[in-house]
Amino acid sequence: MRRLAGLLTGLSAIVVAGCILVVLSGRYSSLHWILDFVGQFQLPALWLMMTAAIVLVATMPFSKGHLVNLICANAAVIVAAFGWYWLLPTAPDVEADQGVSVYQHNMWGNHPDPARTVEGAIKADRDITVLIEAYGDRLGPVEEKLEAHWPYYSLNKIEGSGPSGLRVYSRYEILSAVGQNPAGSPATLAVRLQTPEGILTVLVIHFTRPWPFEEPEAQIRQLDGLLDVVADIDGPMIMLGDVNSAAWGRIASPLTKEHGFTLVNDPRAGTWPSRLPLKFNVPSTSLAPTFAIPIDLAFCRGEIACGGHKVGQHLGSDHRSTSFRVSLGTGNGQ
Repeated sequence: MRRLAGLLTGLSAIVVAGCILVVLSGRYSSLHWILDFVGQFQLPALWLMMTAAIVLVATMPFSKGHLVNLICANAAVIVAAFGWYWLLPTAPDVEADQGVSVYQHNMWGNHPDPARTVEGAIKADRDITVLIEAYGDRLGPVEEKLEAHWPYYSLNKIEGSGPSGLRVYSRYEILSAVGQNPAGSPATLAVRLQTPEGILTVLVIHFTRPWPFEEPEAQIRQLDGLLDVVADIDGPMIMLGDVNSAAWGRIASPLTKEHGFTLVNDPRAGTWPSRLPLKFNVPSTSLAPTFAIPIDLAFCRGEIACGGHKVGQHLGSDHRSTSFRVSLGTGNGQ
């Protein structure tokens, strides 16, 4: 029993040390791309660290090195407490019957059955629905269901060709839609809507993937390009989409700390990966949001309150859907 306890103690101590590194990397991810890459796994690291702390306490009576168990367990509890505290949501509460409801989902360009995603969006029945990687050749005839459910559609108003995978469907009149996909910027779709509470701009974004899929600084260059787009938008705005970076990462951090945005997400619930393995042509098992990475983000800015963020189903996509509510003129998203 002592040998087993010693083995479990050693393994748990290693897990605690590794998880502390991940949590601290997440906290300081804006300092370097390596910290950003390591820190994106903060949610599973917190759960693993808490599990390791329980194992360390349970094996303490059978372990020779009681002090090792005590030190590692205490370190795990302290760092986990700070980690969860750092991830507390900052968005205000918005009542369920208040304002405008918003739904977003990256439906995945490789989705084998896009009709599932479309039916999920229709069933959610929100005032504004945003789809990402919603390419026309993938949607096919099911796109007609979306256009039949919502009277206004961004592609009917879009200026220029724009990024084909970004789409907005709305119960409220779309005044204008401008799509851009220049070099050095994420794909964007800026849609101005006339809601019952006033004019609202919905800016849909889709960042490139992080290292090792792209070079380490590619996302930072796109952030600079996004800020140029944002500078031309006045009034209340929600900005949402697939950021391909965690809610505490080096894309979200400067947006909230330096550029006046409020993060709507609850960082304790992730959206990607929604299932494992990710390949669309093999059986997979759903991954709980508590172990995923929150990369499908939403922000608000201006005289606007955004809250009530919830992570939903994946409906066959590699991302989970999300939803939240928006109320104009009742708060300050900065």
